[in-house]
Amino acid sequence: MVDFHELSTADFGVLDNAVTAWTTVAQKIKSMDDDWDSTVIAKVNSACWSGPSADQARPGLQRTNEQLTAAATEANAFASIFKEASTEFKAAKAKLDKAVADARAAGLTVTDNGTVSWPPADSATRHDYEALRDYQKEWGDKAEAARKAIDAAVAEATAADERIAYALRADSTTDPQKSFNGKAIGGGPEADGKRAAQLAARGGDITEPELTELNSLLASHGGDPKFATKFYQDLGPDGLIKSWNGMVGDPAHPRDDKDPRWKAYQQLQKNLGLGLATATRTTNEPHLSDEWAAALRKAGSQPVWDKPYRASGLDYVPYGYQVLSGILMNGDYDAHFINPIAEHVTQLDTQDRYWPAPMPGSRIQGFNLSGGDEAGSGFRPTTAVLEALAHSPEAANTFFTERPTAYNEDGTVNQGGKPKPPDYFDYYAHDKDWIPDTTSRDSKVWDQSKQAGPAAFGRALEAATTGHPYDEPGPVPPERHTTEQSDLMKRVVDTFGRHGDDGALDDIKGDGKLAAMRGSLGHMTAEYIGDVQNSLSHGTDLPVNGSPAALDASSVAGLLDALGRDPDAYGAVTNANQAYTTALIRGHLDSGQTDFARLESDIKHNAESGGVVGGYLNQARVDEVHNQHAASDKEFNDALEKNVGYGKTAFNSVIGTVTDKIPLGGEIAGEIVDSIAESVIEANKKDTTEDGRQESRNHTAEAEGRVARGADQAVRDAGSGTGMTREDIDRLANSARDSSLQGMARGTANNVSTNAKGDA
Repeated sequence: MVDFHELSTADFGVLDNAVTAWTTVAQKIKSMDDDWDSTVIAKVNSACWSGPSADQARPGLQRTNEQLTAAATEANAFASIFKEASTEFKAAKAKLDKAVADARAAGLTVTDNGTVSWPPADSATRHDYEALRDYQKEWGDKAEAARKAIDAAVAEATAADERIAYALRADSTTDPQKSFNGKAIGGGPEADGKRAAQLAARGGDITEPELTELNSLLASHGGDPKFATKFYQDLGPDGLIKSWNGMVGDPAHPRDDKDPRWKAYQQLQKNLGLGLATATRTTNEPHLSDEWAAALRKAGSQPVWDKPYRASGLDYVPYGYQVLSGILMNGDYDAHFINPIAEHVTQLDTQDRYWPAPMPGSRIQGFNLSGGDEAGSGFRPTTAVLEALAHSPEAANTFFTERPTAYNEDGTVNQGGKPKPPDYFDYYAHDKDWIPDTTSRDSKVWDQSKQAGPAAFGRALEAATTGHPYDEPGPVPPERHTTEQSDLMKRVVDTFGRHGDDGALDDIKGDGKLAAMRGSLGHMTAEYIGDVQNSLSHGTDLPVNGSPAALDASSVAGLLDALGRDPDAYGAVTNANQAYTTALIRGHLDSGQTDFARLESDIKHNAESGGVVGGYLNQARVDEVHNQHAASDKEFNDALEKNVGYGKTAFNSVIGTVTDKIPLGGEIAGEIVDSIAESVIEANKKDTTEDGRQESRNHTAEAEGRVARGADQAVRDAGSGTGMTREDIDRLANSARDSSLQGMARGTANNVSTNAKGDA
């Protein structure tokens, strides 16, 4: 255990000296070993010395030779371990020194034992309750940030200390004859990878200290291709499956969330996935071979055990892909590696004999330890590969847009074969039978686990259409949508915004079988908000982010009605819609346009386009809360705050194309987006359920007020500081408000009319 004082005052020169000393020792022993080989062993083994004395002396002399070789190996191992220790401790100390310097530069005090404090408030502040509260909040936040940075550096040093101690103990291990360790591994990426593979290979027999060490090695070095590749080369595809199964899926070692090791296994699952992504990325050197990947596919399609395990009268043998499920859910994978696995798993999924599960109530809990019941237990590996694609945007787009490759049952390519299914998007959107993924007897858990797959499908599409992992914000400015991404988005909207034929709108509404996709569909719609507004305005003049998606208006309308009923989706699209409209208005006001009539016309067009989208969303929200009683206003209001980031993405995706006066991602843009978020949240905070006995027209009027206030605020925020007179800003704000209401009326009327006819 390393503490603050030890790390902050440490002199690592002693480690550097140890490296030099042990390197010198190793060199001298190697020289002795070479001399022994040439001057003793060579003569002993020659024909010049024979007879009983030679036979008696030869084993002892040979052992001396072997011990010299082993001693040189062990000394070199110690040298490399101390070198790694020096490197890691120095890196941790550098981070600590920076954290302390930053804290002191911010006005904080950091004591010799690492305690962080801030200066006392002056007398006036202490006697003013609100001022004192603000003072404590400001300094408390600074101290907390400093504390976290300091603790992270100390924790890094502690983890390194534990790894180094383990390596030294392991490499200094001897036998009853007190032999030198000729199998000492040493330090460095490859050595650490070899050591980690030896630990992982213990499977369910791994001890708690060994499990801690394995997690530490993977967490610290999993992003290093040399470490990760060596680790997986040594462990091998079969070893990976058998070791993880031995830890969490072997009936002889049943594990569940009450096991003391559960959290450590959860962390290991994540670390194994991140390391596998590193080891298989073809842009990394070194990386695992295609032969290794092919062997993994073969192992994935085969039973893990030779004989079935009888659980509650049901023969149960898991397949390799089931065991891999939890691991594959972590990591941004190279398409070259993950897509053949995703295709192979999907094709195997069409065969009934695959993916068995124990009977409900079984002691075997599954192979996915993170994410709870909503993420599935890992018995359905289709969920796992979709989740892998959700973290791997390039691979996801390729999977859903390119022609499938046919695979044999063992994972080899079936040259000239016809893949089944022939279209992965269609299979998951229409044909896939989503089976519960749990061994729980709880009916609620049973129902939740049925949505694990659809949720992963939605997230995979989100990554495929936006170009970034579903759970990571995109870059600023957002990357431009490619033709492949936009074409896929059009297919998504046409599928989930329509009834009948190839439509799946019914499946995402209410408690439909794909209801868990709504959040991701909302996120996608938010990132394509320019295309959405263009479609409902029946034009192409509004700027879009990259390649146009050319969305169909009727499909967009159906999708918005479904998304407006889901708090998370509503929050994302509403934020994006307001931010996008504000960015366009800001562009007009920054353009220097002196023709007021033209300026007013442009702003009216933008306000009305945003109003139409708002009309669809708000009518659906009001109906869901007031008439259907399926969600509460609080859920919608909370979702608005949660999804502010989609407003930032929408603003930054277009602001650079309409004005050069606002640097992308800069302070001005940040302030504008924050202001938009505040106005959107405030304008939409209305508890309609309080007025439950009033007629629906009152709720519609309230929704109209929210949209109108948003348009008004957009003009006033954008007009501030432009040099325009207050009177002109008022005129433009009034015009924008009127236009937004017109758009709102269009969107609301269309949605009400369609729903009344039973077509949405």
